[in-house]
Amino acid sequence: MDHIYHQYINMISGRLRNFRKLSRNKYNFSCPICGDSKTNTNKARGVILSKGTDVFYYCHNDPSCNS
Repeated sequence: MDHIYHQYINMISGRLRNFRKLSRNKYNFSCPICGDSKTNTNKARGVILSKGTDVFYYCHNDPSCNS
């Protein structure tokens, strides 16, 4: 993952609920697109991860959020 991706993710991390860095190239937070479990605010199903030079977003709650 390029330095610019890390920099941008760190900039938006304050706006993402339950944000945490799991590893060097993997971040976890509550999905802002689908609202990710409004009944239990402790759940965090949104993930940003990298594979090679590509960066992906995945939501384990709603497949329509994925890119």
